[in-house]
Amino acid sequence: LLGSETGLDSILAQVLKTIAPNFKIITQQQAASLINRNELAAEYTRMRNEALQSHLLDRGSLKKLGTAIGTRYVFQPKLIEFMQITKDRWEIPPIALKISRIRSSIMRLSLQLWDMQTGELLWSSLAEASLESEAVGQDPIYFEDTARVAMGSIITDFMNGKTASSYGPLDKIIDQLIEIPQPEKRK
Repeated sequence: LLGSETGLDSILAQVLKTIAPNFKIITQQQAASLINRNELAAEYTRMRNEALQSHLLDRGSLKKLGTAIGTRYVFQPKLIEFMQITKDRWEIPPIALKISRIRSSIMRLSLQLWDMQTGELLWSSLAEASLESEAVGQDPIYFEDTARVAMGSIITDFMNGKTASSYGPLDKIIDQLIEIPQPEKRK
């Protein structure tokens, strides 16, 4: 999964343009060009490598890169898992002819928002998307489709000030089980 963020950045830009059209978007291509033009490629590479170990983006590097790119905030996407599964639904046994297949795609990703001037992690969210289709042909459920669903969910949460998309009855039961009992107040 290492390096998959390069594919997610363009999907993130597309989703942002749809859900938050008033945001000024600097694409990965534009950012890479500005980083290179300002001779900060080694700084960027070092920061990315260190982030793989620490899960932190270095404040000094962020500030230099933010100045070079001309932006205050940056989203950092991360692909946690991507899996595709194909199950045969109908098959003619004597000749092993597959009539229909179910294709599933599951993706987990996270997104962080960093302040490039202060180095502060301002917001973070995690999402999972699961798509399934029944098909007669060989087409899979594509990475891009699953990523758009997950990224769209995360950006919608961001726009609504949330960090999780769904909160169902099971979540409430789990919260009650782990809730720390508060002592009753005496009157």
